Amino acid sequence: MIRWFCLGIFLTALAGAAAAQDTQYPARGQQIPAPDCMNLRNAWEPANPVACTPLTHDRWLKDLEHWRAERHIRTTFDPTRYQMPALQWTQSSLYSRR
Repeated sequence: MIRWFCLGIFLTALAGAAAAQDTQYPARGQQIPAPDCMNLRNAWEPANPVACTPLTHDRWLKDLEHWRAERHIRTTFDPTRYQMPALQWTQSSLYSRR
């Protein structure tokens, strides 16, 4: 009985760790937003009180790159599908047919 209880706790902790958001900028829906200082404002909205520094942009960009690399690892991403000769035409034909 204790063995099953411990196994349940372990699996619950493992599921929580797998679902953890490992970015400083948590997702909103399906998108990871930029820092507030990088968001564009409409004319009727108040001006942005905080100016972005180059460090803010670099930190956000590194965080996005880290998030993407983590997702590639977690989903066992394999780029060979995109390198198949039969599919190479898709890399250059987005606007070729009209």
